[in-house]
Amino acid sequence: MAINILNLIVLTLTLGAVVWYTVITRRMQKAIVDQVGELVRQRRLSNMPAFVADIKHREGADYLELTNIGKGIAVNIAIDRVEVRFPTLKPGNIEFDKVLMLPSGEKVLVESREFIFGQAEGGDPNSLTFLGRHAHYDADVSIRFQDVEGTKYIQTLRMGKSGYEHGFVRLDENGK
Repeated sequence: MAINILNLIVLTLTLGAVVWYTVITRRMQKAIVDQVGELVRQRRLSNMPAFVADIKHREGADYLELTNIGKGIAVNIAIDRVEVRFPTLKPGNIEFDKVLMLPSGEKVLVESREFIFGQAEGGDPNSLTFLGRHAHYDADVSIRFQDVEGTKYIQTLRMGKSGYEHGFVRLDENGK
């Protein structure tokens, strides 16, 4: 009888030790997962491109000048179509050329074409006055790009009547 009681006490203590070990191991596992997630985020930030934009007038045409102020190389840069709302004319849109690559600290002039709604081909060289200080409204300019690891990002800048507003870079969830 005393041996059975002693066995029961030893088994109960063993069960308690196993449960305690499981709880501590789970906490350690969660801490490691959190640390790895933070390391991935820090590495991504160290390689993430980011842009500022300006309008430059050269040789009779306006260009959108993108400057990569981030720490990494931006690749496959595409600017979403921007809607133009003229005060007295039919609305239209601006389509920008794509840029293959832009290293950190460098600038590129991006050409654009203006299309009146319903127009399918061609387009006219654009004077990007709708993005400048003399515009009648504010326009959102969304820039989609990737870093060298293939992570897709989007950054939306606001340009126009109210001036320039720098947008934050965020992950491109839908990866257009």
